[in-house]
Amino acid sequence: LQDRLMNKRVLLLNEDITERLVNDLRTRLLFLSLENDDPVKLLINTHGGECQPAFCMADFLRCLPIEVYGIVDGLCESAASVLLQGCHQRIATPSSWLMIHYPKTTIEFAHDEPYLDQRIANRAKNNKTIREQTCTFYAWRTGKPIPEIEDLLHQGEHHDRRFSAKEAL
Repeated sequence: LQDRLMNKRVLLLNEDITERLVNDLRTRLLFLSLENDDPVKLLINTHGGECQPAFCMADFLRCLPIEVYGIVDGLCESAASVLLQGCHQRIATPSSWLMIHYPKTTIEFAHDEPYLDQRIANRAKNNKTIREQTCTFYAWRTGKPIPEIEDLLHQGEHHDRRFSAKEAL
């Protein structure tokens, strides 16, 4: 099935976004871009995944010499909504749902770990940078002001902020 879809220039994103998945999608997209200039359809139905690979993939999509149409058919949550922003066109079926929130991170440590305070401080600094990157990215892609994006993402911190297809696009 995957081969038949690839021949029709359709790729599926229906699992968590990871480095491995992003590398696989990049390889497939590069192959398709060498074949011809026809657009590729990326069918999205996933709960999300890791934010850094999603940002990298969104940047990669914008640099491709071919257009990629992101088509949400079901769920496009968390990191998947970041990746969707990199697509040249964003489409969602009427019953689809999109969800955004600030990226969430955790830190694991032993209570007697040396330099724990420094690790926590570094993680807090990185989180602030990722939050700013997220706001700037959504604002750039949607045309909405950063304070409005910050408000929507802040709402998602306490309860995931879901949008119907009509609201989101």
